[in-house]
Amino acid sequence: MELADIAFAFDSTLAAVALAMTLPNTNLPQIGGMDGGKFLVIFVGGMIGLIIMRFAANLFVTLLRSRPGLEIAAFAIVGRPTTE
Repeated sequence: MELADIAFAFDSTLAAVALAMTLPNTNLPQIGGMDGGKFLVIFVGGMIGLIIMRFAANLFVTLLRSRPGLEIAAFAIVGRPTTE
């Protein structure tokens, strides 16, 4: 579970980096050679990703415990071979 949280937080951080690099520079002081505004976007994006995934994971575990048939349905959807 922890590894999945870290993976999704890393994914959120990469998305925040992509967004931050397109933003204009601000008047905030630089942090680590990067504009302070861009750094804040990256930091907040990573933290939001980590927090949201923690709550979402707990929600999904609770949902799967109350409706175990959803696990079978999820495996059937993901594991289903494609027809081409």
